[in-house]
Amino acid sequence: MEAYEIAVWVLIALPVLMGALALLFKKKTPLLAIVAVNSIIVILLSIYLILALQANNIGQGQYLKIGAEGVIAGGLTVHQLIMYLDWALLFIFIVLGIYIRSWVVLPLALVQLVAIVWFEQNNGAAVEANAFALDYLSLVFVLICSIVGSLIALYGVQYMSEGEHNQGRFFFFILAFLGVMNGAVLSDNMIFLYFFWEATTLCCYFLIAHEGDKVSLANAKWAAEVTVAGGAALLLGILMFANVFGNNEESLSIMSLVERTDLPVASVFVAMPIFFVSLSGFTKSAQVPFQSWLLGAMVAPTPVSALLHSSTMVKLGVYVIIRMSPVIVQFDWLMLVIAFVGAYSFVSTALLAIQERSMKRLLAFSTVGNLGLIIMLAAIGTREAVAAAIVLTIFHAVSKALLFLSAGTVQKIFERKDIEGSEGLFRRAPALFGAFMVGIFTMFLTPFGVFIAKYAALTEAIINPVLIMMLVVGSIACEVFYVRWLGRTMAVTGEPVKKEVPSLYTGPMWTLGIGAVVLAAMLPLYYSGLLDHIVGFNHLDVTFPYISLDYTGFIPSAMIFIGLLFILYYAMRDDGGKKVEPYTGGMYDYKVELSCPYFEQYTKATKNMLYAEILGVVVLIVAFIGALVAGGVF
Repeated sequence: MEAYEIAVWVLIALPVLMGALALLFKKKTPLLAIVAVNSIIVILLSIYLILALQANNIGQGQYLKIGAEGVIAGGLTVHQLIMYLDWALLFIFIVLGIYIRSWVVLPLALVQLVAIVWFEQNNGAAVEANAFALDYLSLVFVLICSIVGSLIALYGVQYMSEGEHNQGRFFFFILAFLGVMNGAVLSDNMIFLYFFWEATTLCCYFLIAHEGDKVSLANAKWAAEVTVAGGAALLLGILMFANVFGNNEESLSIMSLVERTDLPVASVFVAMPIFFVSLSGFTKSAQVPFQSWLLGAMVAPTPVSALLHSSTMVKLGVYVIIRMSPVIVQFDWLMLVIAFVGAYSFVSTALLAIQERSMKRLLAFSTVGNLGLIIMLAAIGTREAVAAAIVLTIFHAVSKALLFLSAGTVQKIFERKDIEGSEGLFRRAPALFGAFMVGIFTMFLTPFGVFIAKYAALTEAIINPVLIMMLVVGSIACEVFYVRWLGRTMAVTGEPVKKEVPSLYTGPMWTLGIGAVVLAAMLPLYYSGLLDHIVGFNHLDVTFPYISLDYTGFIPSAMIFIGLLFILYYAMRDDGGKKVEPYTGGMYDYKVELSCPYFEQYTKATKNMLYAEILGVVVLIVAFIGALVAGGVF
């Protein structure tokens, strides 16, 4: 077995095993040691895999195969092990469906169990496809999961030590989540992908339900129902692919599928599995109308929120669509409707976020929107669009993790969940404010990758004027709620009550913040380096209109950013000045207070959410009909 094959297996198995070890402990010190050891190993292995790809001269369209022919024990092969684990996992969902009284989870799990058992017993050759495949795209997601996920787990040790319960069980699911996420993005065999896909759903349920109260259990139940339905859609798509391509080792190989350029685009049997796999990605990435499960997940502890939004779960949804992009673009109508699903999610959640008071829910809306933008870019499928989708994925993971950890720290230390709870943060907790400010800036300012990706989205959305309009409206709304929130943190509201922020909070946050800045500085390097190997730029610098992605374009943007930092520094200096009320000539006697407009007089949040979901359903129906049209049914 090659060294890189061992590294892949360790990246999947080690977090699960370390999580099992965490079950034995309840105290902060041993849990910190377990999380730290796991973090160091998986990060080093992830970096090693970059070297392995380079040593093997892996370029665009190439990958390293990781087989599963070996026998574990007693004649049991790896393929058989995954098969039995599939059955066991679905049996757990059946029991869970009965326990939580879900008439969605129970029947769907039963149907999936019957289908997978029948398929695996009657399609042996197909099931014996390669286990895993390592290329630069899968490695991007492994790095996100291993580095960002590990930093969140380290943050979680301090967070959970402050009065939280069942810490061992909590870290079992956190660490296992990282392992199964790595397994999912590295899978070449669709059956392997399906197993890890459903395993992330199980981890997600128990993490959302961690507090054990009525609200947490209700939201965990809804998350399970939506994502198990997505798993059923994925399995249906897999079975349809196997039916189209026959009972052979390549019929369930993801890499073999995306390499094909001769797909019968007039066949409904090809268009429909693409739609169902994309639908499963929509549920996992919480695209409208499925966004409510992710919003409900905000009741979970902050490390869970950060993990779900940045490095696991929702990122798996966009990974599948990015991976399937070469197939999607072969179906013009299907490509366009999938792009509209993403664009609609982006604009609708951006507008809903404007009226949101809760910090974590606002960030959740923002996550859904940015994931929608990634999906839109992946569906468009040009080299520039896919490159922008990957850049947005990387920067969103880092910046959104930083913002969630910042919001969670404000909630933990200052006991406020709403945006007003961050007022005057630059005076009350300067280190926390600094990390938060970097998170905000990197989400919408140049020279950071989110800005670059949004600009690229505008240039690539030229295929349809409606897409451009949706992107413009959504981007403006994003600027509104981020600038408004940043303004609250710089507000001066009486005498500040300063509090110490533990280093296990600020350490991971500042690591993420510095990482975001370093990633921006390195963007010209890996845009023409790393992304060459994914989308094939032939080592040429890619230039979008008015933006050069080399250092001639980066340096002026960086200077603007640095200048803005100096302006903010002088604006926030506390020189002992005294706050005075505005002069009104004695005509009025009133107390001046800050205000933060949420447009309550114009909007009803619940009603607007319902309208967004109804329209989202309409968009999905159009997508389904589009798949039938692409398949020649009509």
